[in-house]
Amino acid sequence: MEGDRFCTRCGAELPEGAIYCAECGAQVGGGPNPYENEIWMSQRRKTGPGFSFVILFYGIFAIVLGLMDLVSSVGMTEEAYNELIRTMSDMSGLDAGSMMPAWSDSIPLLMSLSMASLVVSGALAILCYVFCRKAENWKAATILCAASSVVCLGICSFSVYAAMGIGLAVIGLIITFMVYSRRDTFSS
Repeated sequence: MEGDRFCTRCGAELPEGAIYCAECGAQVGGGPNPYENEIWMSQRRKTGPGFSFVILFYGIFAIVLGLMDLVSSVGMTEEAYNELIRTMSDMSGLDAGSMMPAWSDSIPLLMSLSMASLVVSGALAILCYVFCRKAENWKAATILCAASSVVCLGICSFSVYAAMGIGLAVIGLIITFMVYSRRDTFSS
């Protein structure tokens, strides 16, 4: 029969004599498949949670932003700091000097620590993404996501970034909960 060469649900080509579609689990001829849920779950486990791309995006964003700021803060002088404030004021149209702390010798160290924590947070997020994408080791993925969320609070050591750090940590903890609640998408 020509109608039984292709699955009526997903369109996959069926081998001769097939009773169930190997792709979606639908029974050939239309009846219910008692194994359909198990087939669907095994396919779902192959891809991990669908939102894992958000974790990857954050990881790349955090590393790039952190490295850019980290490089600019190394060896920063008072003159360079004041130029940074002027540039930020010009770009934003706001008085950045009122938002940034006054120059001190600890400013480059605080900026470096803040941005280094952002780089570490991004690296942890990318490791979490790898586990999510492979749909392996649910516990490691959850722990890495939580660690990434907590480590990003390190950017609060430079007070200007406190709101961003707290916001990123809250979003990260929400995503951690999402990873935690999707245990069924992981093989282990």
